[in-house]
Amino acid sequence: MRKLPVFLLALFVALTSIGCDSNDDDLTDAEIFIGTWTVVEVRDSEGDKTSEFDEGVNNFSATLNTDNTYSLIVDFLDPERTDIPLTGTYTIEPGSDDLILNVNFGGGEIPLHFRYEIESENQIELSISETFVELIFGTEEGTYVGDVTFSIERQ
Repeated sequence: MRKLPVFLLALFVALTSIGCDSNDDDLTDAEIFIGTWTVVEVRDSEGDKTSEFDEGVNNFSATLNTDNTYSLIVDFLDPERTDIPLTGTYTIEPGSDDLILNVNFGGGEIPLHFRYEIESENQIELSISETFVELIFGTEEGTYVGDVTFSIERQ
């Protein structure tokens, strides 16, 4: 009779160990990126720049597809400014935390390198040089300092 509790304990430990070792539910970085994302916060080396960003941009969102294509839209508040739609392909470099957007431009592709940090399945931080941000958004030189980090959330 004393062997039954020991057997049940051993069975419980074995079953919970098997359950804990399963990584079938873990998503790869590439799988986490699939979907539509919107910028919710902008920071540079001086701190929070979200209000400055929001003064010029109504919406900045991107959709990444399973076939490694993306579409990105920058919707400016100023009706005099032309919104920026970008399309192309993307790659996620395994083990390097690099997201590369290949932008179709002038008949060729220009790679934009972002560093990323996955906060959760629904929030990612993307960082890129202030030079790119000033060029795309048409802000004055010096508006952003150092790398600019975009916090994006899944829609």
